[in-house]
Amino acid sequence: SLTTWLHTQAQEVWATDLFEHTLQNLRHNMNLNNLQASRDTRLQVKKLDWANKETWLSPHSIDVAICSDLIYSAEQVPSLVEVLQWCMTAKQAKILVVAPETRDGLGQFLQAMQEQGWDISSTEPPAKYWEDFLEPNSAVIETDDKDMVVQEQFQELRTEKYYLHTITRRE
Repeated sequence: SLTTWLHTQAQEVWATDLFEHTLQNLRHNMNLNNLQASRDTRLQVKKLDWANKETWLSPHSIDVAICSDLIYSAEQVPSLVEVLQWCMTAKQAKILVVAPETRDGLGQFLQAMQEQGWDISSTEPPAKYWEDFLEPNSAVIETDDKDMVVQEQFQELRTEKYYLHTITRRE
């Protein structure tokens, strides 16, 4: 959400999650980037519980949803599909989902979206994206052994095959 806000012309960006600790982390990262989430700005942090309609965003003509770590089990799929159908009312709506191909529930989610009138396009990221995704002088890395950091902190990036799924409303 921060990258979207900082590097696009988006008029409004919502960062959502179910868990308060994640929402606190989003607010902390916004503060680190000198951004303030409040009702007065177009950058919002909001709790979103797919199973509780009271937390849903009001029906908006949302153009794009960028989804990361979205699905962890097939049980979540019906609620996720329902909330996306509710929030994504724009005719040109697009949902971007990055996930490993083995993620539980991903296949069911993509199938359910197709059944609800959405088209799915899936592409594998270029191999170069996986070669050296940590900058050599990154402040995050406090060691010269980047391979160790990758192995410890980002294991699934090296062992899983990821895809970008672009989901667009069928016309």
